[in-house]
Order: sequence, then structure tokens, then C-alpha cells
Amino acid sequence: MKIAGSNITMDIEGRPLGIRPSLSCAIALHSGYRGGIGTGLQALARDISEGALSGSLAIVSQFDQRPDLAEILLRDGFAKHQTALSLFVLALMGIDSSEPPKSEGKTKGDAKTQSIEEFLSGLYRIGTGWLGWTPDVTLDATIAEIMEAHAGRIEMLKAVYGSGEEKPEDKGGPWDRNVRKIFGGHQIIKVSSEEAGA
Repeated sequence: MKIAGSNITMDIEGRPLGIRPSLSCAIALHSGYRGGIGTGLQALARDISEGALSGSLAIVSQFDQRPDLAEILLRDGFAKHQTALSLFVLALMGIDSSEPPKSEGKTKGDAKTQSIEEFLSGLYRIGTGWLGWTPDVTLDATIAEIMEAHAGRIEMLKAVYGSGEEKPEDKGGPWDRNVRKIFGGHQIIKVSSEEAGA
């Protein structure tokens, strides 16, 4: 998942504008967007794909509060901004456009779908719970940053405490395993009593 350069840059009337797909922005747009058909991020994604001014305005106004923003966007033309806005909406939904889609192979029997509300509140719980971030840091983080930090935390916990998966049985008895546990970091070579001269 791409996290470097999490901000997406748009050119609004020759001025660069960074739009950051943060968790707070995702929550605000999902709870507050009223599109032509429907509400929330799904409606926003549909409106952006169809070139609706309301979708562009909803996103850009999160970062630029000029009173004449709608006229500016109309003058600039939607086609100029469609790629940046589409990437932004995908990022808000946790979709990395730089990765190929995953195949829909077999899923576990207990797999369930998740609503966007559950996804966003789950990310907040991960940030403030698992990662120990403050609410402000969590809300300012992008979806990709939260997901990558969570994956890193899980990797760390597996490295420290083990993955919970059974490992194949060692060759050698319990004595060998205990010796390896105790002296594993030292350069110790096992020799027979004959080799040791006993």
C-alpha cells in the first residue's frame, strides 16, 4: 500500500492545493455528503465518476474555503481534476489504486462484509486502541497510514510473542531445544563426549 506522499495535489486556477485523504475527512464526507442519488462515500464516488460539480465541491471545500469555489471549479473544468478526485475517493475507502485488484478466490466461511461506517469506526479504534495514538493523530492520519501502522504492529507482536501457528517439530530432544533457547544467541557448538576428550 502506498503511503509516501499521502497528499494528493490539485491545481486550482494555477495554485497547488494539497488534499489529504485523512480519516477525519472520510468521516466528514461519509456522514455529510448528499449526492444526486444517495449519500456518503459511495454516492460521492459515483458523482465524481459522473463529473458532478457537487462531488468536486464537497471534496475541495474541505481544503479550500473560498466563497467562489464553485465558480472556480467550473472555470477550471471537471476533466482537469477528475483523476485527482477519483484517487482521493479511492484512498478514503482504503483502496490503493497503485496495486492490482486482489482475486476474489475462496473466502473463509466466517468472512462478512463491512459497512463503510464499520470500516471507518474500526480504523478509529485501531488508531486509538491498537496503535495508542491520540484521537487527533488518528483523525489526521490517512487510511493507508493507519492500515500500514496496524500491519506493522501485528508483525511486531508476532515477532515478539509468536504467530500462534504450530511450528514443525525440531529434530533432537527436549534437552537440545532447551539448550538452544538458553544459548541461542551464543556461538556454541555441540560436541560429543569423545570429541571433548572426556
